[in-house]
Amino acid sequence: MSNGQNSAPTELEDRGRPRSYDFVTVVRNLNLRAREVLPLFGERTFPLALAAVGTVFAAAAISFRLTYPKIFDTPDFVATVGFGGLLVVLGCVERIVVRPKPGSVSKILQDAVDGDTNGSSESRRRLGILAYGSLIDDPGPELGQHIVERIETQTPFRVEFARTSSTRGNAPTLIPVTKDGAKVRAVILVLDEQVTTEVARDMLYRREKHDYDFEVKYTPRDRPGPNDIGIEQLEQLGPVNTVLYTTIATNIPDLNATRLAELAIDSVPKAKSGEDGISYLIAAKRNGIITPLSSEYERQILHRVGMATLEDALYKVRAQ
Repeated sequence: MSNGQNSAPTELEDRGRPRSYDFVTVVRNLNLRAREVLPLFGERTFPLALAAVGTVFAAAAISFRLTYPKIFDTPDFVATVGFGGLLVVLGCVERIVVRPKPGSVSKILQDAVDGDTNGSSESRRRLGILAYGSLIDDPGPELGQHIVERIETQTPFRVEFARTSSTRGNAPTLIPVTKDGAKVRAVILVLDEQVTTEVARDMLYRREKHDYDFEVKYTPRDRPGPNDIGIEQLEQLGPVNTVLYTTIATNIPDLNATRLAELAIDSVPKAKSGEDGISYLIAAKRNGIITPLSSEYERQILHRVGMATLEDALYKVRAQ
């Protein structure tokens, strides 16, 4: 009984209602199920296995429709499942065997699975900022108000604690390096559609300089100096078309864990609360950022301060 209120249909009532099946929904659901079994197969055998399962599934559905018409009393269901299954097979095989191209079956399928029914990558994720250090937790007031999504990824370049920052009491900070270092966990800060690439560069530049005067704008240099901030651009990083990130030269000539620990400890009384080297290392660990020097860097801090954790070490150094 409804008692005058709208109530959800019972399972029995729901079964008696005709259903409409949207192609994109069917494709997305089938493809998600296919991805669940992907680890069971190798990359080369997966297309064949998927094709076999899809063919059997479509054939069985049609067969049951012909044999038991009373059970499959909705023709749209059989037609949609059969058509969707065949397209999933074609799309997945083409996507894995052939690199997706605009207009191809795999590209259309990929857009459908990712939720872009228009097939336009621009409407999905157009522009982002690659954060691999303090930018992850503190993008600043300008960038922060334009972030619409965060996507975990890995830096395509090597990173290390290779530069001291004057705004952090000369504490070691993470920068891209060409020697040593490692690719580390990072986050793509996806920006809203209102932000152009030029505006994003300027906002990122002001954030790195900690100067939010709108008159401060990024100007690339042909020969950047040792203290010049560079804004580089990556194309097609993960699901994002254009990704910006910062570069700057190293200024720690003798780079080793002992030296890093000294700089981090010395930075505590000089820097603002939470902006010293030990706090920076704690945040990097929390975000899963691990470099070749990070573990020994941490051990050296704990050894010198005589504490068991970085948090305790920071508290002790502050109290001195």
